[in-house]
Amino acid sequence: MKKRIIWGLAMMLCLTAILPAFAAQHPWDCSCGQTGNTGNFCPSCGAAAPKPDGAWNCSCGQTGNTGNYCANCGLPKPDGVPQTPEEMFQQGMNYLNGANGFPQDYRQAFTWFQKAAGQNHAEAALQLGILYDNGNGVTKSEREAAVWYLKAAELGNEWGMAYIAYMYEMGQGVKQDNQQAFYWYQKAADLNNPTALNNLGVMYQDGKGVASNNKEAVSLYRKAAELGNEWAMCNLAIMYIYGLGVEKDGDRAVYWLEKSAGDGHARAMYYLGMLYEQGDLVKKDLETAYEWYTKSADAGYEKAIEWLNQL
Repeated sequence: MKKRIIWGLAMMLCLTAILPAFAAQHPWDCSCGQTGNTGNFCPSCGAAAPKPDGAWNCSCGQTGNTGNYCANCGLPKPDGVPQTPEEMFQQGMNYLNGANGFPQDYRQAFTWFQKAAGQNHAEAALQLGILYDNGNGVTKSEREAAVWYLKAAELGNEWGMAYIAYMYEMGQGVKQDNQQAFYWYQKAADLNNPTALNNLGVMYQDGKGVASNNKEAVSLYRKAAELGNEWAMCNLAIMYIYGLGVEKDGDRAVYWLEKSAGDGHARAMYYLGMLYEQGDLVKKDLETAYEWYTKSADAGYEKAIEWLNQL
């Protein structure tokens, strides 16, 4: 009898050792609707208690550790091994940029971003989309890029919203859909994303996915331009040149074109050349026009190259 009791106690100790170390220290609510749970499993549906933030897994097999030592075997928490989604994401960024002593390695970056995105890290999902879009560390795939951009967008990432909107607008990796493009541009614009504000302005100007409205386009271009978007600066200037949604204004057109050109925008350089060549809204100056056309051509803008070739 004594041997049986000792054996029974030993079994209980063994069972205790393999129980999750994160036995709920505070009441927790289950997704099934059961509230106030205090054990490791929901008494209503049997779902396991969620792991606390920062929980880590030990090489002995013990999961959900929250302290500096494994609750099962006593091994210390491994230093420098990413455990949380944010740590995994930062490890991915280290490999992506070759930073903090890590070599640049797109494949390793992809691996860590995938781990973090699998735990709903929005920016990691965005980076996966970019890797697929550019074919870095993985086979280039617009379809896969769109999948991850959409996930990032659904997780609230403003650039994920802007990128998936562009994919819908262009029909890249997804079926072309102006309504979806407009929806996601608007979501990102509500977060003051400058690219989305500009592209939403283009949709209003062109009447894509929404009724054409030049005044709304001007308003969006101005917001994006004030946030530093060089495309929006150029687009706003063009509205002033042609009087679309605003009164014609050469001074304001030049102001925004020069700001855009200062950021290296070749299209803005071309329009500066055009303004000084025509002399309608600013004083005609063929020498200045030639300088701007040349800068635009040097930056690769085809219309400027054509203009110079006609001389």
